[in-house]
Amino acid sequence: MEIFSILEKVSDPRRDHLKKYSLESIFYITISAVLCGAESW
Repeated sequence: MEIFSILEKVSDPRRDHLKKYSLESIFYITISAVLCGAESW
């Protein structure tokens, strides 16, 4: 299964006018950073 298809199933609790980036993009970047060894912001 492709990661984006999994992340699309997660509901987004943010208000519509506050969504600058898609939730799928945020999750993908976060998972990628953790896999690459990110330890802080």
